[in-house]
Amino acid sequence: MYIGGTGTSGSQSSYAFILSSTASAENIMDNVFCNSRTNSGGTGTHYAISLQNNSITDINYNNYFVSGSGGVLGFISSSNKNNLNDWKSATGKDINSLNQNPLFVNQGGTQATNYYTGAYLPAVTIQGVTHDYNNILRPTAPSMGALESFLWTGSNSNSYTDALNWTSGTVPLSGASIIFASNPVNHCLLQANIEAAGVINTQPTYKLNLNGYSLSVNGALDLSGGAQIIASTPGSTITFKGTSLQNISQGAFTNNEVYNLTVDNSSGVDLNSDLTISNNLIINDNAILNVTAGKKLTVEGALTNLEGVGGLILKADATGTSSLLHYSPDVKATVQKYLPSNSYGWTVCSPVKTANSSLFSGHINTYYYNPLLPGWAVFSSGNMENMLGYWTKFDNNKTIEFADTLHEGTLVYSNLYRTGFGSGNFGWNFIGNPYPSAIDWDAVVALSDNGSGYAGFFNATKLNASIYIADNNGGYNSYVNGSGTGGFDGVIPAATSFFIQVNKNYINASAPVDGAKLTFKNDVRLHQTEDSKSLSQQNVLGIKLSDGMYSDEALFRFKPDASCAFDPAYDALKMFADNKNLPQVFALFNDDKMSINSLDENFNDLITIPLGIYSASEGSHVFSADFSSLDQNINVYLEDLYENKILDLSTTPIYPFIFANNEDDNRFLLHFSKNAAATHESREDAPFINIYAVDNMLFAELYDENALLKIFDLPGKEIYTANISKGISKHEITFAKGFYMVSVISSNKTLTKKIFFK
Repeated sequence: MYIGGTGTSGSQSSYAFILSSTASAENIMDNVFCNSRTNSGGTGTHYAISLQNNSITDINYNNYFVSGSGGVLGFISSSNKNNLNDWKSATGKDINSLNQNPLFVNQGGTQATNYYTGAYLPAVTIQGVTHDYNNILRPTAPSMGALESFLWTGSNSNSYTDALNWTSGTVPLSGASIIFASNPVNHCLLQANIEAAGVINTQPTYKLNLNGYSLSVNGALDLSGGAQIIASTPGSTITFKGTSLQNISQGAFTNNEVYNLTVDNSSGVDLNSDLTISNNLIINDNAILNVTAGKKLTVEGALTNLEGVGGLILKADATGTSSLLHYSPDVKATVQKYLPSNSYGWTVCSPVKTANSSLFSGHINTYYYNPLLPGWAVFSSGNMENMLGYWTKFDNNKTIEFADTLHEGTLVYSNLYRTGFGSGNFGWNFIGNPYPSAIDWDAVVALSDNGSGYAGFFNATKLNASIYIADNNGGYNSYVNGSGTGGFDGVIPAATSFFIQVNKNYINASAPVDGAKLTFKNDVRLHQTEDSKSLSQQNVLGIKLSDGMYSDEALFRFKPDASCAFDPAYDALKMFADNKNLPQVFALFNDDKMSINSLDENFNDLITIPLGIYSASEGSHVFSADFSSLDQNINVYLEDLYENKILDLSTTPIYPFIFANNEDDNRFLLHFSKNAAATHESREDAPFINIYAVDNMLFAELYDENALLKIFDLPGKEIYTANISKGISKHEITFAKGFYMVSVISSNKTLTKKIFFK
């Protein structure tokens, strides 16, 4: 029973069902009572059911539903009952009754077939009621309402059009729901294009298979218990054409894939699952597709959005950001970017072709980076420049909505500047990811490397190959050639900005550097997930500096043909944090400070790299070393020149110390050496000590417990002697530069080596 309409005046109440007598002989069973009347000026109350009292014989297996303004579920014994639990308490019965939207095929229509239900409403067999309104035999487990639902059993075959596969012995009429029995024995294969009120399936084994045909859904896809629809066969098309909000639940389609998808629902379709459309997506006029925050949509064929910016909405909130991979030009959409409130703001880049400064209304400040200053400049009016990065800050959580034509395809940015020689402030350019999906920096490099990797990228673009992305504490993480600080994997989120630097060999004081450019294509795009890309860090040592509240990281990695000096293809210069409370750690070589320093993996002698630190806080600090991806045959020692200590980090990877200065580039050294035993087949024939000279310093790395070190001039005169212990020791040489003989004598071994001291 259905009642609709609008109450425009008066206080008259309405009822889908009313029993005004006090007789007790009634049984009210297996009904659908739906009242959708709504007030618009009137003040009446609109009930699904009204009873004089609870003296009836039985009432059960009914569905009570109200949806309009002024709607109340039930009235009994002079009292309103607003929900099903209150109603059950009042009747003392109704144990199996429901309160669900019945999802009629065409609510308000004038034909009986308009009232097939999209929801599955299980009922009970009533003696003498053997057929439904259309004279279809009721099954052993019937459904509520005048029209029997059709249950798929697949008892005879997998053909949708085989009547023997349905409990009623009749193929469902157009517009009826496709409902799977709890224990079917076959998949259900469409044999023609059909329209259905909904699809209901509660088991994972047997599925509805579109089989290359079209399914138009007017109601819900009610899939639970692992149930899915197969819609990936070429030609398969699913169309959502309901009149209320429809939902694509997580995993609704096998492999999260459909061949064609059409959205024709003005109330909207929520995509609550990752989904790949292997052919075409069509969003019709007055239709809406909402991609829920954190979900990923891929359209491999044509994407047609006839509704405009309101037809495709990529949502974002505190739980995540939705992502779109598409390859069609001129697609309009609304792209949300969620900016949680923090002390240091967020970076943004427009994912659409036109975005105005009004997007930042209510901000504290919005800036872009001007490399001609060089420094930050206020952005207060006009449109955002495509591919340019911006920084913005709000007092509270903020969701920005970019609404225009999406970027896709090839984009080139060539307004890249370097006005001076110094590495600290010159040559930095703040640009952004202009797509509604993430981009992979390694793929960006591959577009311009001429087949020569990161070195080829540098030569082709005049850009250092490293990039820098802000974290949420006011610091920066860097990435280059497979290694990143702070876990940064080189994947830049949608509509997010980053720093890149023109190399110091290319300077133009007032104009973009000729030939410097950055190219993006669809090939560089990907969906960002927690495991979208794993850092391929190999032979890398991580050194972390912590002040107890914040931390920072520097990486030292070993690669063929690398050197200690800054290499634009292998290394990342240090970009210091905007938050001056963050500790900073970096490698030092010549005048360069580096967050990632690549060293020659084929080194033989000792490598020593000064380790610079900065901290605004005095007191306790800690160095910690991460050896998880470092070659085990490389030994690493941390030297504290103030405390006159040398620590073997491979055995003691934690070093606490007291820090008193804001910045100190002269206190710590990192020493790298090769384990002498690594090049020998057995430990017995391996050298028991490694000896290296660096300028006027002699380093002795002893593998045995104790030994005696002696230095002789070439005529054979002993000029220096010292007792040494297991580990590394350092000896300052004060005599004239030249060649000397160094001997180390242990209890059963002696090594003599000719060494040059500067």
